[in-house]
Amino acid sequence: MLTHFLSYFLAGKSLEELKQTVTVGNCKKTPCRLRKRRTVQVEFKFTPDREVKSLKNNVNAIIVGLPFPFIGVDGTDACSQLYETDGTTKASCPLKAGTEYVYKNQFDVLQIYPVVS
Repeated sequence: MLTHFLSYFLAGKSLEELKQTVTVGNCKKTPCRLRKRRTVQVEFKFTPDREVKSLKNNVNAIIVGLPFPFIGVDGTDACSQLYETDGTTKASCPLKAGTEYVYKNQFDVLQIYPVVS
């Protein structure tokens, strides 16, 4: 899930700070309800505390306590979804320690995903 990526880069921040940093579609509060057959936008800012040579997406939904990967996103290269702080200028790996970046991605919520409440 994004939490693995976030916990690595945003360690030491409170849950409220993380909620203000991460945008998932038009979700206003957690847990976010994702609708099938829709594309969800994800965006957050982060600052690595050391040089990072490469990144992989780790995107899962937790359903009845088990992680279910988002097909076509989970395990893919994350370096291509990185931007400078203006949000429009592309950045790439390796990432410099102490430099703020913006991660932007989108993924489809497929019809085959289970319904949860």
